[in-house]
Amino acid sequence: MGDEDEFAPDRDDEEQLPFWERAAESKIRAVVDSIEYDADEGTLTAWAEDWNPRGKGDAGSRTFSSLEEFRQDLIELGDSALTSYVPWENGPLFSTDSDDLVDSALDEAGVYRFFDSLEVPEDSDLLLDADTSPSPIKITRFALPLRRSTISLSNICPGIRN
Repeated sequence: MGDEDEFAPDRDDEEQLPFWERAAESKIRAVVDSIEYDADEGTLTAWAEDWNPRGKGDAGSRTFSSLEEFRQDLIELGDSALTSYVPWENGPLFSTDSDDLVDSALDEAGVYRFFDSLEVPEDSDLLLDADTSPSPIKITRFALPLRRSTISLSNICPGIRN
């Protein structure tokens, strides 16, 4: 048996990417496949070898609370991989822009849906303003479950009357 190409995604022969794009896609998908979501905190944590402060070996982790920040870090990883593998002759012969590879991986993994689910709908009403709360406790996020239950705001923030 011959050696398998470590960067070969599951594709038809006619859809094969050039090896430099397969390398970038492999690196991007490895990070996206490592994601752990935390809906309570509104963050995701992902791992990449490039993020390990000690160098090669184990992957280092980063936690993101912003889609754009995570997307930008993935683009940097993808662009770096493209630059490492793309043919050069007084500069790259092909694009080293990994935006489309990143967007495809994020869409397939549901990352866009995750961050969209964290956004407050435009037609929602403000129940509590964390910046003007009379409580000495600083509230940065308040979730109201949509179930039949009674919530006493005075238990959360003394000084607020129901």
